[in-house]
Amino acid sequence: MNRIPESFKKPALLAGCAALTLAFSATSMAAPIIMEGDYVRTAISDNGTLGYGGSMSPGLLHDPSGTQNWGAEDYLTPGSPWEMFGVKADQFGTVANNNAGWPTNIATTDLSDLSAGSSFDNHVLWSGTYGGMFNISHEYVFNDNYERIDVLTSIEALTDLTNLKFLRAIDPDPDVNTYGSFDTINTRGGAGIAEEDFVNSQGAQTGLTLGLYTNSTIEHNTGITSS
Repeated sequence: MNRIPESFKKPALLAGCAALTLAFSATSMAAPIIMEGDYVRTAISDNGTLGYGGSMSPGLLHDPSGTQNWGAEDYLTPGSPWEMFGVKADQFGTVANNNAGWPTNIATTDLSDLSAGSSFDNHVLWSGTYGGMFNISHEYVFNDNYERIDVLTSIEALTDLTNLKFLRAIDPDPDVNTYGSFDTINTRGGAGIAEEDFVNSQGAQTGLTLGLYTNSTIEHNTGITSS
């Protein structure tokens, strides 16, 4: 895989209504829901993003041993805890929700823990709406033995929309708490996976990795932005 300079920070995956491995109205406030398995601990915030919200723990934690030994490193909470999703169309431009608390353009309509009775050990549904233009939902699911979070995103148009796009992106900071470094080594694709399907970050000191992957049949791509 080709290496991208360490100063490049934010892996992003651009897709349509895709399965991902993630007038303004007042957003309804709901208590964030923590999700915890053997390998992964996170939360879904009251605006539908990964992480409890801002720098509150948990952001996004991973224990490779599968023993729920959550170490010092959190992929999300250091610095500006930036995990977001956005929607763009000709009719309204770009609107987005971000774990950092700004922007929060898309109003929450539901945040529910569906784990009881689900086929997954951890199953959370978030739903939102924007200005009579669209409804959107994210289903976050993983079993206790997963080292990934599966996200199914659906967008329902409430009026005719053209040039509709959807984005999911994160700023990974796995080396900050131990090494004080915000730099990551970022790559697209590799090991038989197309660049448009997968974008990955690696902590230069810890070696901890975090990736965004989609298998959607809708046209999509990945990108890496500068810090």
